[in-house]
This record gives sequence, C-alpha cells and structure tokens, in this order.
Amino acid sequence: MNKTKKGIVICLLTAALLVSIVGTASANPATSWDFGNNSVMYKNVVVPPPAYQGSLPIAAGTSKIVKAENAAQLDEGVSFTAQYWNGQVECSSPAAAKKFTVEIGIWDGSSFTSKGKSDERTLDHPSGLGRTYDLLGAAFTVPKDQWLAVRINSTGSADFTMVCDGSSFTDYPPYSEYPVPELPTIILTSTGLLTLAGFVMYSRRMNNK
Repeated sequence: MNKTKKGIVICLLTAALLVSIVGTASANPATSWDFGNNSVMYKNVVVPPPAYQGSLPIAAGTSKIVKAENAAQLDEGVSFTAQYWNGQVECSSPAAAKKFTVEIGIWDGSSFTSKGKSDERTLDHPSGLGRTYDLLGAAFTVPKDQWLAVRINSTGSADFTMVCDGSSFTDYPPYSEYPVPELPTIILTSTGLLTLAGFVMYSRRMNNK
C-alpha cells in the first residue's frame, strides 16, 4: 500500500474512532437522578422503580442521605467537574415552616462528605408543585466502592415529607458515565482502537516484506 493510501486509511479510522466517542457522549447530554423512598437515587429514569415510589419523611433539624443506586466501579473512581447542580424537592403538604437545603457529595457507607450546598428554600408552593434549587458543586472524585450522594437537610421548624414519584431529583448538566462507562462507549472505543492498532501492525509487516 502506498503512503498516500495508507495516510487516507489512518485518517478515516481515526475519524471513525472520534465520531464513535463524541457521538455516544452527545447522545446523552445530561444526567438526572430521581430520589426513591428507600434513600436511593436512580439515574436517568422518568420515575423511581414502582416499589420505591411514595414518600420519605424528614424531621425538622435532621437530614436524609440519598445515595446513587450503584457505587463507583472504576479503580480511579469517577470524577465530576465543578458545576451547578440543580433539581427539585416536592413535599406532600407545603407550609412556610418547612424549609430545606440540598448538598451534593460522597457517601462512604458511614459518613457523608459535602462538595457543595444550596441556599435554604421554603416548601410553601401549592400542593403538587415542588421547590427548585441549585448549588455550585466543587470538582470531586467518587472513589471506587463509594457512592455519589445527596443530603437533604430539613432546616425549618416543621417536619416535611418528600414526595418520591419523579418530582424530587437532582440534575448534573454534563453527561456522567457514573458508576462506570456505558457499554456502548466501551465497545465502540475498544473496537476503534483495536482496528487502528491492527492496521498499523499489518502495514508494518507489509513494509518489511
């Protein structure tokens, strides 16, 4: 194979590899976690699984940790860039005395490490409407076998019950591969790299003949 043809083939293979990576990421522009009444949050679902829909009571002056369904699975952990996280908390009986803050962070199985906290919000919307929030989260990495988590703090003078039917959630604007890269990304990237490596080895053998 002459140098011109070889260069064209290498360029095409490299372009295909880049398209597969970028295309997979762009197909998933954002990430959302919905809170279940079992203190678990579920990634990119419309509502939590039926068994975990319902409500989660949070007494005044206390907090509830809601952790991701799965722990981080990569040896190097899973990283998040500094971003504004946003979402919504809905309660079943709104009242001016019901207030909350939300924190994003890491749960290691026994303790929560905060990486960002929202301002206090009041749950006084009419019934059926949630109260939105946003917070600036620092860049952080969830270590392997630990969880991305949200802490919801009841900061008012009255208890409140969070509704868990898809109306209470947190969003991370970029797409996140937490807890592990999606299978299509792994397959496409690996296939592209193997194809490119195989072509280079084949070309070297042909040149050595």
